[in-house]
Amino acid sequence: YMKSWDKAKEYLAIDWKPQKLLVKGIKSNPNKLIKERFNGFNAEVKQLFETQQYFYIADKSLQTKMRNAIKASILPPYTAIVDKYKDVNFSKRIDDYIKYTPQTLHDIITSEFFEGRMKSKSKLLSALDKIKM
Repeated sequence: YMKSWDKAKEYLAIDWKPQKLLVKGIKSNPNKLIKERFNGFNAEVKQLFETQQYFYIADKSLQTKMRNAIKASILPPYTAIVDKYKDVNFSKRIDDYIKYTPQTLHDIITSEFFEGRMKSKSKLLSALDKIKM
């Protein structure tokens, strides 16, 4: 399961020193590279949430262990990156790139994952309404 988070972690594991991100012989905008890293991370988290919000772990102890494992691998590097770049003017609209505060990400992982949300509540309710008739 933890391998599903590897791509998100890759965006956090890269040496974020813009001068080291520059490709040899190609002029690149360091701000653009920072934006790309945040965009990549945000897209991965969104995709993981969209998929994994439907996962359900009945064993509350295992549920807690899984959430803690995710938080331990994602939150420290994410917090470090956000702290480093939140006051850097790499964009006119930084909130477009730093979409989650570390606390928000923590809260999402703690409350939204492994609760087994239904994919289509309206379809279920419609089916139940038909049964009642």
